Amino acid sequence: MTGWLLGGLLTGLYLILMNLFFKLHDNEAFSALRHQDHKNFLRLRITEEEITLYPIGIRKVPRRWKRSNNRHPGAPYFEPAAITDAHKAFLLEEPISISLRSR
Repeated sequence: MTGWLLGGLLTGLYLILMNLFFKLHDNEAFSALRHQDHKNFLRLRITEEEITLYPIGIRKVPRRWKRSNNRHPGAPYFEPAAITDAHKAFLLEEPISISLRSR
């Protein structure tokens, strides 16, 4: 009955201890934190010939937002109040292409 709670606590404790003392499981430990900055995501471009993966990162997430003046359909309601270089997206590494054509 309490296995879900005990399992979650033990997993979290394991990740914290291993990361603090042995510098292991960085990816798993940081994915559970409520850290606003250093976000990463994948952008995919899919065609009939290939799939291209673009690993994109953002160093700092904007903290202040304002209402957007764009009122066309699909436009966001809010936009960052100010954009600095730290807020701009960048490629983490070169794009990765996977061919879908059989050789």
